[in-house]
Amino acid sequence: MNDSLSADSVANFQAHLVAAEHMPRCALGEAATWSAARGALLWTDIAGCRLWSFEPATQQVRHWTLPARLGSFALTPDPQRLLAAFEHQLAWLDLRHGEVTPLVDFDESLPTRANDGRCDRAGHFVFGTLDEQRGPSPLGHWWRYSAQGTLSRLNLPAVTIPNGLAFSPDGARMHWCDSAQPRLYCGDYQAADGHIAKPQVFADLHQGEPDGATIDAQGNYWSAQWGASCVLAFNPQGQLIARVQLPVSQPSCVAFGGPHWRTLYITTARVGLSDAQLAQEADAGALFKVELPWVGLSESVFGQG
Repeated sequence: MNDSLSADSVANFQAHLVAAEHMPRCALGEAATWSAARGALLWTDIAGCRLWSFEPATQQVRHWTLPARLGSFALTPDPQRLLAAFEHQLAWLDLRHGEVTPLVDFDESLPTRANDGRCDRAGHFVFGTLDEQRGPSPLGHWWRYSAQGTLSRLNLPAVTIPNGLAFSPDGARMHWCDSAQPRLYCGDYQAADGHIAKPQVFADLHQGEPDGATIDAQGNYWSAQWGASCVLAFNPQGQLIARVQLPVSQPSCVAFGGPHWRTLYITTARVGLSDAQLAQEADAGALFKVELPWVGLSESVFGQG
């Protein structure tokens, strides 16, 4: 697999600011997820300990203040409840009143926190833990919380910054990355037990760091490129087919949504930028969008295959 295509073969797009009243400038916007049941995009500001919601039809922006950093989450059959991956704990998050009900702890003794995560096509929640020390030997891991309530580690090497998690339309291939490395990976995925076979490099990257990602209905992989002001799209063979440019440097996650699943929403971040950089990037941390000719897939729901 490779990312080689002629420059003329790559479609180029420009993302635009979602200019709704009370739209936040997140310190670390992540985990963009479209909820068809709510008609809204949900995302987390990890550093700000908040969950955000934007409903395009009404332009309503809402938020929930959280008791800890929320790395990622999954939709459930109840639109008012999420499966939430807090720093060291999975829990139910009730959006009616913000109530948190603990389920299971992980990595309690390690300097890590929950990061990227989503459900596979069979409804099991897969997520990674980020190594906050960033030492020479990674301390993070990839985990799987089954629809039956069993927590186990995936058979993947330790990781520094787990990101880019996405599953092919048929659920047979898993994509992932370590943002500390300039490459994307994929492997054969068995939903029955979470086993990953034939892990391989999907595409090598040449700028920025790979961050959050999603897959469209044709199996194309859309990857936010932290530090490179763009989102890159690769076909199932790992060839670069599209680039979405942003006016800010730190795009962090992407999600298709809208009534026709043709709107790509992009979260961004302000964390780590200097005062001089922030003066140049007034919209860093904001939400962006772009209309595309590709069609997205609905997000998998925990417990539903």
